[in-house]
Amino acid sequence: LSCKSGFPVGINFILDKVVIMYMRQKLNSKVIIFSLFVTISSSVIAIENESSINLNALGQSDTQVVEIIDLARHGDRIAQFNLGIMYEEGKGVQASPCQAIYWYKKAAMQELVQAQYKLGMLYYDGKIVAKDYDEAVVWLLKAANQGYVDAQYNLGQIYYEGIAVSQDYAESFRWYHKAAEQGDSDAQYNVGWLYDHGLGVVQDYTQALTWYQKAAVQGDDRAQNNIGDMYEKGRGVVKNDVMAAKWYLKAAQQGSALAQNSLGLMYAEGRGVPQNMVKSQLWYSKACAQGHQDSCQLSKLNNK
Repeated sequence: LSCKSGFPVGINFILDKVVIMYMRQKLNSKVIIFSLFVTISSSVIAIENESSINLNALGQSDTQVVEIIDLARHGDRIAQFNLGIMYEEGKGVQASPCQAIYWYKKAAMQELVQAQYKLGMLYYDGKIVAKDYDEAVVWLLKAANQGYVDAQYNLGQIYYEGIAVSQDYAESFRWYHKAAEQGDSDAQYNVGWLYDHGLGVVQDYTQALTWYQKAAVQGDDRAQNNIGDMYEKGRGVVKNDVMAAKWYLKAAQQGSALAQNSLGLMYAEGRGVPQNMVKSQLWYSKACAQGHQDSCQLSKLNNK
């Protein structure tokens, strides 16, 4: 199912009115034309003081579906957003991509940040509406400017890759940095990477290490590997093989093939760890199993 454009307002209200009238007539009936069984997903929201309806608490109550529709039609933005989800997923009403987009837009135009982000991603993915990168950026910007971390991160990605916009590393850095400051580990890693390589910002190894560390303590194996690389090569820090091995191990244990290869090499050469060819072979084998070709070659050399 997909929607090229939303229904005109009049058609939306007519369809919702039909649903309400039918359900009021058929309450307590075992035969419901739209299969009105509500199994609500975790994606719905209920914000205090905005709507008395919490879709998470709904069971198979037709009266609650009617109430949500009534609230949405009378301008309750949370009900509008939840009704969008219901139409998108066919929960409580017959699935309708166009109705979903219509109600998401109603909520988004009232500055509901979750609806703005939802619209942005729907237009970006082209899931239930025709893909439209320009429209995606419009809604993601609205959500990001309200501080919505996922929107900020995705804008960073869009500007980094040059999707729907001219590639702009500085703008990518700006949005990644906003998300990183809110604690998003992927954004923290990306900010570190941009500092590390001087893209969109003046190259600064100290700042790169700082942001890598923030991501690393949240378990990001890429950041852990890069910290190991910085210590091994003395990039922005005093060269320290012991610290390099420590960080490579953290990343390797999480499955980083790069870290596994580096750790295998350190064990083979006895740098930062006691020389141990058995452990060297172990880590080379793990990396090779993930397709790391250098490890495959080094593993073969170890066996000779």
